[in-house]
Amino acid sequence: MSFKLHASILEKYPTVIEEMLDEEPLEMFEGCRILRVYDPGEELGSLFQVLYDGSVGDFFNWSKPMRFEYLQQVTLLAVEYEVQHIIDEAVARLQYVFPITFESSRLQQHSYTTKRADYPVQFSELGDVVDVVILARKINERNTPPFIVMARYYHCARLDTAGLYCPKDDDGVFLSYDDFLACVLAYEKLDWEGRFFCAGALGLAAGGWRSQFSWAV
Repeated sequence: MSFKLHASILEKYPTVIEEMLDEEPLEMFEGCRILRVYDPGEELGSLFQVLYDGSVGDFFNWSKPMRFEYLQQVTLLAVEYEVQHIIDEAVARLQYVFPITFESSRLQQHSYTTKRADYPVQFSELGDVVDVVILARKINERNTPPFIVMARYYHCARLDTAGLYCPKDDDGVFLSYDDFLACVLAYEKLDWEGRFFCAGALGLAAGGWRSQFSWAV
């Protein structure tokens, strides 16, 4: 697949693409420089569309919620080619859905898959949260965006075992070892705290019953 693009659009932002265009020598065809890349054509087309539309395009319009699959696709290429303004937009959208504050309306596991007009990203299934964590790592491995906190330590940890151990598609994309371990340990901690709370509550109840029984006797 080939695209014929204006170099001025690609050079508008400091990206890897700009650096590649500056490399010499480049092949020429009908007076145009040829840049060979090996990403899927459909995905490249989505990235180029966002670059051409600029800030007035749908990618930056929060009144039009975006499917996570599309956001993920464009953002991964933006990371590869270092298109920072697209990465920043993706982080802002995901940060809205997965804030670092535990708002009561967002603590339910299905909250981020609910079709809500005020959510700038729409998810199709609960397992998408695994891809959210993976995307956060792709954006910045060491200094991950804040939205990974809610996604990893809360929603991801609440998935069933199959959701964590098995990728949802044929790509075979798993959580990193550190993220997987964090999810499992968070789940175990929540489980133990839940058991401790229940045991404590039962103990108090039993103590109360014993007191009442002794008093009655």
